[in-house]
Amino acid sequence: MIPRPAAGYPGAMPGYTPPQPGAYPAMPGPGPAAMHPPLPHPSAAQQQIHVPQGPTKKRPSELVPEGLKAYKKKRPTDRSLPSTVNALESVKESSKMYDDLVKMEKKLDWTTARKRTEIQDAIQRPTKTKRTLRIYISNTASGQAWQSADAPDAAAVDFDTGKGIPSWTMRVEGRLLDNNTTKSNRGPPRKFSSFLRSLVVEFDRDPTVYTDGNIVEWHRTPQQAPQDGFEIKRRGDSSVKARVVLHLEHQPERYRLAPELGALLDLKEESKQGVVSAMWAYIKKHNLQDKDDRRVVKADQALLPIFGRESIYFSSVPEVINRYLLPPSPVVLEYMIRVDKPHHTAPYVYDVEIDIDDPTKARSVAALASFNPSADAAREIAALDEEIAQATSSVRNAVAKRDFLAEFADDPARFVQKWLASQARDLDTVLGNEVAGTTAEEMRRAEFFRRDWVNEAVIIAESRMLAERKAKLSQGR
Repeated sequence: MIPRPAAGYPGAMPGYTPPQPGAYPAMPGPGPAAMHPPLPHPSAAQQQIHVPQGPTKKRPSELVPEGLKAYKKKRPTDRSLPSTVNALESVKESSKMYDDLVKMEKKLDWTTARKRTEIQDAIQRPTKTKRTLRIYISNTASGQAWQSADAPDAAAVDFDTGKGIPSWTMRVEGRLLDNNTTKSNRGPPRKFSSFLRSLVVEFDRDPTVYTDGNIVEWHRTPQQAPQDGFEIKRRGDSSVKARVVLHLEHQPERYRLAPELGALLDLKEESKQGVVSAMWAYIKKHNLQDKDDRRVVKADQALLPIFGRESIYFSSVPEVINRYLLPPSPVVLEYMIRVDKPHHTAPYVYDVEIDIDDPTKARSVAALASFNPSADAAREIAALDEEIAQATSSVRNAVAKRDFLAEFADDPARFVQKWLASQARDLDTVLGNEVAGTTAEEMRRAEFFRRDWVNEAVIIAESRMLAERKAKLSQGR
């Protein structure tokens, strides 16, 4: 037996626990007088173990756990059945059903992978849809002279709360229309302020009389919650002209093109990426790329004023385009605030065409997530695949064993000769006795040396021996 070190010492086998005193029955033997005297207990200095410096060679017992950790069991992956199984009448129908299921699984996997790729491409492309944003402007009046039967009493006026003081309140509201949309592609509702970057309202009033400001500004901040509309309250007892300036929010950022570039590309407003794409389409259409260096773009008569040179690298085109990109034009609305009735609404509404993200993109993201199974489902699928692979491996082994025994039963003598020849070839290959694909058994036969190549080999061998003999004779002189 090979001695094993106890647990707690280097080289101990995993899970080994030394036996406790009294764990085994006493063995019969000589009495205490016949036993050797006990060895003296080593001192503390003698118990110290000298550890050599530098790398040391590990014991075989120390390498066993590391080898077991590094070893990975090779799992079978082939799930196909051998063709000879279909010829067996007992399992012919079942094997055909299994082959059909495997083909269906491959087709389903291919279709799923193709759909996943299509959805990923659709999500990465910036898809926009056009919707109509309808804007409503109205105002209410309060504390006006005509709203009470008698003239307002100065004593009833409260300057702290504003009660009794003539005033008006202007409202700017908006909502997204649902025209040409259904519930499935409408998307989640959005508030009016989410479509705006800023809002500016200008009142045409005498600043010396009304000191509460004639310009009201609102700018969107990331921390601000969206809202359905805006209210502006001011004091006054006369009608006022108002000018509402709306700066829309665009994702990605849109720009207004300068007249010279807009006329060339037939664009008024577009994102920077869209302008670069339109410029590339113009270059391809007019064949403006240099024939020798395709990175260089040659300017024609229309592009020469924009580029400022006869040729330019296409990588510099976005930098040139930046000089012709201007802030987009705001939406300007005119409105008359009337105080001669309690509630006044503009006789018309304002429709603004805006680009929003395609609502179907959110559903595409959800659909893409559904293609990825959960962790539990993935483990279950992997376990089933491994079980199927092991079952098909067992079937292949059983078929090979059946074919082996069936061939032996048909012609035992021929089978044994064929099997012995195969074993001899394998043994020669292992021992290195095989020469140029010829076994030692074949070289023992006389027919082997009557082949066509033997004469040529003898001539070559005799020529080599003659050359060696001439070389020796020339050296002896």
